[in-house]
Amino acid sequence: IKRMYGSHVVVSQTFKSYEELAFASMAMDRAPDNLRRHAILTSLCKLCLPSWGKKRTNTQLKESNIDAIWTLIRIIHTHYEDIFDEWHPILSTLDQLSSISMSSKKIPDTHAKSVNDISCSFVRLPEFTTSFSSEALSHFVTSLIKLSNGTLFGIQTERSSNLSRETSGKLSLSENTIDKVDNSGQISDNFSRESSLGGKLISFAGRAFGGVPAQGSSGNNPPNPQRPNTEFTDARLAKSYSNNLREAAFSKIAAMKISTPRSVFMTIPLPLLLITIVSEV
Repeated sequence: IKRMYGSHVVVSQTFKSYEELAFASMAMDRAPDNLRRHAILTSLCKLCLPSWGKKRTNTQLKESNIDAIWTLIRIIHTHYEDIFDEWHPILSTLDQLSSISMSSKKIPDTHAKSVNDISCSFVRLPEFTTSFSSEALSHFVTSLIKLSNGTLFGIQTERSSNLSRETSGKLSLSENTIDKVDNSGQISDNFSRESSLGGKLISFAGRAFGGVPAQGSSGNNPPNPQRPNTEFTDARLAKSYSNNLREAAFSKIAAMKISTPRSVFMTIPLPLLLITIVSEV
């Protein structure tokens, strides 16, 4: 596919084969450690993005990437009960896709509707999980938690690395403590697990969908309900594939009078956001 992505016949027949192989592997062996199923779905996930595993917001998708994503969506839609640990590469693919712009010069106009439908699939995903059995939902949420932990660890590692460079020779980071730098530039040595970024996001998520006002918010300072208009004449002008999902979620918390800035909400890692929305649904 990577060598002959310009041939519509080759690409379409290849993805049809992926779909049939996935169906066959799931029908023959539903064991959690089915290596055939894992290899097929992981391989398909890597075809969904030009640089899978590298979260690059400036990536431009090609026609073959859109076809791969749609093949993956069809497999998920019909065989969600037969997906186990494969949720991890699948959700990782969606996480990487979520920050990519829908606008791409490499995607022809004939795929404009497909691009928009993929964005809409992000919005429908939480509601779709209500069809899952307890076992399927457990695998889905477990993968989300693993991705969330990895994302938050990456953010903390990056912040710690930046802090180390800025304060080289002045500060040392222990294994159990990460220094915190607030907006004023002051460093606090009492940065515990509860006050970590992960703790704050989890706390925020609970407040947002639990309907409890944020601490420190005042009735005299309601959140600004005005947001940029997200209705586009061309769906590909949306900022990213997860933009519609984030806008829908933010509309809900805005109605709850949560004083969380839109700019902050829109940067919450997708796995953590999905955990919150799925648990609320």
